[in-house]
Amino acid sequence: MWRRLRTLGLAFALALAPSPAAAAEEQLPTAAEVEAGFPQGERLTGREIYDRFLRNKFRSSLQSLTIVSMDPGGHQQEVLLLARWKDYRDEHDRARDGVIAKTVVRFVEPFDMRRTTYLIVARDDRTHDQYFYAPSTHRVRRVLLRGIGIMGTDYTIDDLMFQSIQDADYERLPDGEVNGVPTYVVRARMSPDLDTRYRVLTTYLEKEHYVALRTLYEDGAGVLLREHRVNLESIEEFDGVWIATAMTMRNVREDTMSTMLVNYLTPNAEFEDVLFSNFELGRFTW
Repeated sequence: MWRRLRTLGLAFALALAPSPAAAAEEQLPTAAEVEAGFPQGERLTGREIYDRFLRNKFRSSLQSLTIVSMDPGGHQQEVLLLARWKDYRDEHDRARDGVIAKTVVRFVEPFDMRRTTYLIVARDDRTHDQYFYAPSTHRVRRVLLRGIGIMGTDYTIDDLMFQSIQDADYERLPDGEVNGVPTYVVRARMSPDLDTRYRVLTTYLEKEHYVALRTLYEDGAGVLLREHRVNLESIEEFDGVWIATAMTMRNVREDTMSTMLVNYLTPNAEFEDVLFSNFELGRFTW
């Protein structure tokens, strides 16, 4: 069943004026409890912290999302889409037949993109499979979507996919804070073989539930390309998983910004595999 989220005013969401998250019942160990579980004097490594962040995920989800983009001139564009996602890994978090997860994204607005649908199959044995369905031609074709913005916004299809960066070197940096909230700071340097334009990701994770409050994306030369921030007041718990429902992506080079709002969310839904088949994209119903 859909869970409708509280409404956030558009001006408020675009501004994303952060403040400390409201107190909530803890579902994951506190920072002190985690540290106490290690031998005396030993600290969590960058990889251990990032693994806890990756485990704060659903096994599947269905979401309604609104993305509002703003260019340097202040002009706004709004995109409404539906995203369905399913984790295909086994109980040991190993890919099944090379498949890690599958994501289907369908556009609702703007009108000229309605029913346009993408399927992305995240794999660990080769480059991800990516498909595109155009209602105007009623055809499905294979595409390459890496780094391409969603309808000109600062979010890409990759940002909506399952995130599991295995081919990276994780370094724990000195702890920091985001708007007064203490955070772990982890820098992930991508393997040269990984097909991505972002070679270094620096993530600020709050210490109670390992939610990423801020992420910096850099290229191979160390140039900052994007910055992602969440609204602290929008962090909610769904089936034991903590996520932000209002967030902003800023393109540093282009001086543009896009805000993403989660309108509805169904966590851990039961999906038949046929719903993630490229042969069914044109007949896909929500």
